[in-house]
Amino acid sequence: MNIKKSILVSVAALGMFAAAALVNANQASAKTYAKVTSNQKLGGDANSRNVTFTGKNALYTKAGTLKGARRVASTSTLRSFANSNSSKQNFRAYRVATTNRGSVYYKVVAFDQTVRGWIYGGKSTASFNGGVDQFDTFKIGQVNDTMKGLYKIANVGTANDDKTVTYKAPSWTQYKIGRQITDSTPYKDTTFRIDQIGIRTREGDQWVHITNTDATNTNANGWILYSGLTQAQEPIADNVVKINFVNSAGNLIKSANYTVAGAAKGTTLGQLIGNAGGNVWNLPPQRITDIQNIASINLAGTGYTLANGVLTNDQKTTLAQTKTGSEVNITVQKISTNQAFPDMTFNTKADKGLDYTGVTSSGDDLSAAHAVVSSSKYSGLTFNDLKGRTLSLITGDYGTTVSPSTIVNALTQTGLNDFYVVYKPSLGGSSALVNTSANINLDSQDQIWHYTSPQLSGNPTAGQSNMNVNYNIQKKQVKGTHTNVTPSQWASIFNSIN
Repeated sequence: MNIKKSILVSVAALGMFAAAALVNANQASAKTYAKVTSNQKLGGDANSRNVTFTGKNALYTKAGTLKGARRVASTSTLRSFANSNSSKQNFRAYRVATTNRGSVYYKVVAFDQTVRGWIYGGKSTASFNGGVDQFDTFKIGQVNDTMKGLYKIANVGTANDDKTVTYKAPSWTQYKIGRQITDSTPYKDTTFRIDQIGIRTREGDQWVHITNTDATNTNANGWILYSGLTQAQEPIADNVVKINFVNSAGNLIKSANYTVAGAAKGTTLGQLIGNAGGNVWNLPPQRITDIQNIASINLAGTGYTLANGVLTNDQKTTLAQTKTGSEVNITVQKISTNQAFPDMTFNTKADKGLDYTGVTSSGDDLSAAHAVVSSSKYSGLTFNDLKGRTLSLITGDYGTTVSPSTIVNALTQTGLNDFYVVYKPSLGGSSALVNTSANINLDSQDQIWHYTSPQLSGNPTAGQSNMNVNYNIQKKQVKGTHTNVTPSQWASIFNSIN
């Protein structure tokens, strides 16, 4: 009986302990849930509250440690949002809550409002942490020179396709900010300028902010895809000539304005001048220089240039007849690093009598004799040196036509358009041309030859070798004795001889 009573007492005691344990367990379980101590609306710059996900924490209907919190999106789903190429999956944080455990949670919403919930954000409200991070939905750039023109909306209408109407902000880069206008049809003839530019982070597409050139009608000013615009004709001021630099196919390379101060509309850049051959159009030297400088500046980096950097005679004639308030096309050539001609024949043989002036017969005696040349460009270099430099300056791709002005300009740059050599019979040899830059003595047995007015003949096609340069040659007999003469003095001695 005592044993049975002990067993019953023990069982009863165990029941009491079990009941007490269950109560204590329920109380302990209730303490595992956090409590919200603060829940506030986020303020400040809305851009600073655009966020993305780190993939470290899931999204819940309430703070994840609160009783009854249900998962809205898993960490893998949030990672897919973070890596999305659609701005519709940008998110905005708009509330912040803290718990009695010191944890911070942010309430976020997708820009298309399809997803909303709370996510762990670290232990401080000073910055985003944990499962959420700040995100720049749109990156502002700088408007470059190629965009500084007039534009129209290419296809007007009501389509909400990012390139038909304008927007208050690039699509889906700001929460609940949409179209500026819903119909662009009234603006089919309106011209706009681009004043801002940027790239949507997720799509990587280029957006521009456009403003109406009519400052009294700004309703359509807003953002649009750059691909939704088409270039419009820029109006030409009355005192301006618009110069279009085009390639050989007529395709535009660059446009630039040449302003004529104080000119009325319709003023020609040049004058019609009469001479023995009839009336010709003449472009003043200063305007030639101005336009060549404009070409040099505007064509830099395009891969094109004026032929040898200067206007051709035909281009000067065309420009002289061009009127302010209009435009003109000037053909430019593609810059080539290829030497156009493997060789050229310089007809420099002086086999005529003294004081003969005229185009000489063929021959290249200066080259064969390694004659030293004196010119306003170079003095003391051999003809062969300058010939090589000249050939290197004449560039062009195989099969293309090299303009005469390109060749003449190359000759001018090396001084082979106007130069002197000295003939000394006492040196002997077939030509007895001076081939040293050292000081020499000249007397009445010697001659100075002057080469001028190069004329071209032959095939100007790059890759050919039968281009000819023909000179006028004047020879003068030296008078008196001149000692220790340098090549740079040959010209002055020549000009002093009657």
